[in-house]
Amino acid sequence: MLIGYALSRLSFPYRRFACRLERLQRLAEKVHREIKQVDSRLDELETRVEEEAIRLERLHPLDSKRIVDLLDHEIRQVEDNIQSLFGDVQTLRDGRHAQAPELLKRVQKLHQRWVDLMSLLQQKLITPLASQSFPVEERTVRREKVTVVETRLVDTNPHFRHLQECTEWCKSKLVSLESYMTAI
Repeated sequence: MLIGYALSRLSFPYRRFACRLERLQRLAEKVHREIKQVDSRLDELETRVEEEAIRLERLHPLDSKRIVDLLDHEIRQVEDNIQSLFGDVQTLRDGRHAQAPELLKRVQKLHQRWVDLMSLLQQKLITPLASQSFPVEERTVRREKVTVVETRLVDTNPHFRHLQECTEWCKSKLVSLESYMTAI
């Protein structure tokens, strides 16, 4: 009984150490998977930027702008994923995981690819799009105003009564001005 207790006390730090190593290994595997996903996403986005650069001249400028904004948004989301990977790699480095330096290099390469993709987007899409003129779309919107009058406040409070009288005076002056303007 005493030997079993002594062995369990000795093995507790080893079990805790093994659990820490296991958590770090799972994190390293997660980082490895996410690196692959981000890498393939960067490939997809790079292909889309190249394709949209070819289509830029044929599309309407507003459609081009919408597409470029969407691409920019998606590339920014990839940046968030890369920043998350940097945080995970830092956790691995703090835990002195054996794969941390290799994973850090791979994440840094991903970040460099992201920077290159952003400059490609700027060079092939944003700059040419900025030189195009955008036609302005005009729309006529009909507005209807609905006025709900709270009579109780007007009846009970002299300040609101005075405010109501001023509002009615302004409305009558607006009507007379509109009739005067249409008569001219």
